[in-house]
Amino acid sequence: MKTDRRGFLESLLMASAASGFTGCAGSRICGSGAGSMAGFVAPKIDDIRVGVVGVGSRGSGAVYRLAARIPGVRVTAMADVRPERLRMVRKAWAKEYGEGKAPRGNPMPAEYTGEDGYKRLCEDPNVDVVYCTTHWAMHAPVSVYAMKCGKHAFMETPAGVTVDECWELVETAEKMRVHCMQTENCCYGEEEMLALNMCRLGIFGQLTCGQCGYIHEMRKSLLTRRWNNWRFWFNVKHKGNYYPTHGLGPICQYLNINRGDRLTTLFSMESDQFALEAWMKDNLPADDPRRNVKVEAGDQNVSLIRTAKGKLIVMCHDVMDITPYTSYNYIQGLKGSFMGYPLRIFVEGEKTGDFDPKLTEKFKEIY
Repeated sequence: MKTDRRGFLESLLMASAASGFTGCAGSRICGSGAGSMAGFVAPKIDDIRVGVVGVGSRGSGAVYRLAARIPGVRVTAMADVRPERLRMVRKAWAKEYGEGKAPRGNPMPAEYTGEDGYKRLCEDPNVDVVYCTTHWAMHAPVSVYAMKCGKHAFMETPAGVTVDECWELVETAEKMRVHCMQTENCCYGEEEMLALNMCRLGIFGQLTCGQCGYIHEMRKSLLTRRWNNWRFWFNVKHKGNYYPTHGLGPICQYLNINRGDRLTTLFSMESDQFALEAWMKDNLPADDPRRNVKVEAGDQNVSLIRTAKGKLIVMCHDVMDITPYTSYNYIQGLKGSFMGYPLRIFVEGEKTGDFDPKLTEKFKEIY
């Protein structure tokens, strides 16, 4: 589908002007105007009030980290479609801090449940930032609604599952002048930050290409909750690389994507499905209907991406095969290269030939 950005933006602005955005009057950070968010900096908030949507397997840890470990941050609201998840958070906190008490002596967060619970959380005037840790299909709807309520929006990976959702996130952030960020943790690991700093300092010279990927054998975890495992159904119904940013995010930062260069061309190919279907037949009970499910996602997907300035990125995805976990993290320049998992660094004049762990530690100390 072809998207006319100018026409889409104009229609969005006209619709928003006619209908109004819910909840903006109660927000401390309501925006105005539209335009690129590159370089945007919101007014500083000394006491950041966070509402967490989704406190399941990912969100329960997130809400604890925000509430207990980060200075200047309070969790003031939680939402989940399953009220038992909210009870589990309360129970865990009661065990550690006492009945009815939250970390660091703060009041217990407001709680919202039901299908529209996230909307009521977004409308809560006691929330500045909405952090969405639900299943993938809700990331964009929750975040868009939060921004329409004048709140900054943060979401787990991926930000959206369709091109239209990604456009809506961008356009809404530009309209409301609030931050919208996919919290791609792999961009901020020690090795990734080391590589980024060395790239920015020109240690590797002109960058020419990179390789990245997400290799994580997940067959058993995809099948642990029978029919309600949403991640299993993404594999059943979709082809292609549906989880690219663990590897692609750091590489895009090294190559200054959308900061002087941009991705222009992509070719993608995948193998047939072998591993997951075979594992289901070998390991699931005879009466489990998933034994006969046809899985659309191939075992391995490989994508080739070219940038406007002639750089090449090779990206892989495989969550089916028996293989060690790795997120490929390789960037090549004219004067050196950086290879992650395991970490290897080559710099012209410093080292040629085989990997030298002592030299790697030296680079860590310097950069």
